[in-house]
Amino acid sequence: MPLTFTDALMRTLEKVSASGAHTIVVGPVPEIDYDVPATLVRSLMGFGRMPPVSRRDFDKRQGRVLNALRRLQTLKGVTVVYPHTVLCNSDTCGVVDGNRSLYMDDDHLSPFGSARIVAMIYSASYLKDAMLIRRALEQE
Repeated sequence: MPLTFTDALMRTLEKVSASGAHTIVVGPVPEIDYDVPATLVRSLMGFGRMPPVSRRDFDKRQGRVLNALRRLQTLKGVTVVYPHTVLCNSDTCGVVDGNRSLYMDDDHLSPFGSARIVAMIYSASYLKDAMLIRRALEQE
């Protein structure tokens, strides 16, 4: 039976973790069916509205990836960050904040949108460092 991508990735991360490294894996962001900045400009000029982005569509499209990530987060030394948890609510996924686009195009976050994810990564890294320091102090 061939090795699945998830199994291969888990093996790789286990080896990385065995070296003492901590890995932060960043999950998928919602893919949008239109160019967000161009649509936002048209919307702000009064030519239509921003189409909603369905959370259900994201969950369906990324189901296999999200299942694989859930398996990865069970590994020691691995933290998985899920961008959709700050970009989506239970019904829709945000693509703008006021008059600022969270995307550069239809698939890639803008610097403004990326800042939200960077905060999640920083938090994951900071919490990991705090746990390591605590463990070291407990062993002294």
